[in-house]
Amino acid sequence: MKINFKVRAHNPLFWTQIVVAVISPVLVGLGLQWSDMTSWQTLGDALLRAVNNPVIVVAIIASVWTALTDPTTKGFCDSTRALSYTAPGVLGNPVADEPHNTADDCTTVVTSDKDKDQMK
Repeated sequence: MKINFKVRAHNPLFWTQIVVAVISPVLVGLGLQWSDMTSWQTLGDALLRAVNNPVIVVAIIASVWTALTDPTTKGFCDSTRALSYTAPGVLGNPVADEPHNTADDCTTVVTSDKDKDQMK
């Protein structure tokens, strides 16, 4: 599993996706609305009730999985380019911009139609 968690941890969008991935299945599974969450106690109670419901737990796992995966790569990892970031959107290795394919299926990056033809 090659995911650049160091960079993702500094990206507020990543944390927003994780929070939504956890809270949404809880609210839907318990039949609650966001407007029902009027205190930290209410939110905490909802989370504890959700942990006792296997359907909600599976939905949370699936939602977090989709927030973590990069649909542009094969497998459960980031592309070579994403792995080279030193901060959100900042490349640490300019060579990562060049078209390439690697032996590792998980980091194969398709950058042109020629690359697509080679992968067939």
